[in-house]
Amino acid sequence: MTPSGWSIGTRLVAGFIAVAAVVLAGSGFYLDRALEDQLAADDARELAGKLPLLRKNLERSRSLSELRDKPHRFMDALVGNENLALALREADGQLIASAGSRVDGLLAIAGPPDSAPANGAERTFLVKYQGHLLRVSTDWARLGDAAQTPVNVVLALDVSHRAEIAQRYRMRIVFAVAMAALAAGLLGALVARTGLAPLRSFARRAGAISASRLDERLPAAGVPAELRELADAFNRTLQRLEDSFRRLSQFSADLAHDLRTPIGNLLGEAQVALSRRRTEGEYQSVLASSVEELERINRMIEGMLFLARTDNVQASLDLQTLDAAAEVDRLIEYYEGPAAEAGVAVRRAGALALQADAALFRRAISNLLANAIAHSTPRGEISVTLHAGLDGEGEIAVTNSGPGIPPQALPRVFDRFFRVDASRLDSAKGSGLGLAIVKSIVELHGGGVEAQSEPGALTTFRMFFPRPASVVAPGGAAMTKT
Repeated sequence: MTPSGWSIGTRLVAGFIAVAAVVLAGSGFYLDRALEDQLAADDARELAGKLPLLRKNLERSRSLSELRDKPHRFMDALVGNENLALALREADGQLIASAGSRVDGLLAIAGPPDSAPANGAERTFLVKYQGHLLRVSTDWARLGDAAQTPVNVVLALDVSHRAEIAQRYRMRIVFAVAMAALAAGLLGALVARTGLAPLRSFARRAGAISASRLDERLPAAGVPAELRELADAFNRTLQRLEDSFRRLSQFSADLAHDLRTPIGNLLGEAQVALSRRRTEGEYQSVLASSVEELERINRMIEGMLFLARTDNVQASLDLQTLDAAAEVDRLIEYYEGPAAEAGVAVRRAGALALQADAALFRRAISNLLANAIAHSTPRGEISVTLHAGLDGEGEIAVTNSGPGIPPQALPRVFDRFFRVDASRLDSAKGSGLGLAIVKSIVELHGGGVEAQSEPGALTTFRMFFPRPASVVAPGGAAMTKT
């Protein structure tokens, strides 16, 4: 499994191990460097401390012969440290005296004395010789004779044991880093398991929610702050799902109810017609009735297909600047016949220009006019009012006089297949989808709808379209709204 597929707990443990390893390795590297520097400083300090003592002892010697006869004056500097080696040479390189092991090698390493001896011309370096690491220091000193005879001092300290100490220390650091990283991983697993316990509980509760328990919610209180936002978002999703599921259930029930009536009529009329021989006129009457019921079913199917398409067509809206007054006037002219039959008058007031899909806009106005004509009282009046609000919102209101809508039914008038009074004789003429289509069209444009009604007086349906481009002035001139 790739790291991208690891669980959060595994990622946290791996992170703990990596962080602990990096931090401890960095600390170990620093301590290792610090130890080596300290050991090197101790070596240098030890050598530096021997040279002044040797110079002082050499100054007490009066001649080279005395120095050869009494070497103990400077050999005392090596007492107590078997890792030191010493050689004293004349200016021409001839050996005067020596002490310690590997003197021949020491002289070979140091090379011939400098051609211009001077006090304070100290030279120190590290070198490997026969598997040993040596710190070598060379300098010049002078005897206490009248000629102040120069003597080349070569001093070496075997520091191999200290390198071994540093190596053992380094191995211990590696072991400590490995153990600490492992301990960090184990403790990290415990911390991750404890820290992720609310998330596991969150997942269990979310997994227990099913289609029959959409009313349940995850508790947002008492959860860690990092999960509170997730819980709120999940609960909002559940609320939307519950609302959609409820609407779908209601839609299915309403659809079955509304289809049952025309299908039952068709079946009943066909069965009656086939029960005995009929005249040609009777068969024509049955066919005409069947056509009427089939047309009703066709309208319902078209409405349902339209609503299904509008759920996913927002990106394909053909938005253009419309003269809403001209569009409404054309539709009023189209509905003159049905309005005259119903004994109502239709008028338009105001003017408005807005951005909308022309075909969908006409369908929304058409549905509202048809609904108003169907539910107006004879000798009543239907008004279509166009208005641009101060907040830049285009408003279209369709008002009719009639029996009105009871207050308890207003919240559902835009639901699919909802009818205020399904028992009315003319309820079978519509599909119950007209106002639902109006709402869907307006919401596609980013707007909203509302309904107001005074029973026995006026009923008004309003559509709100966002960002109206302009207000059309009388005479057709467009004025930009500010």
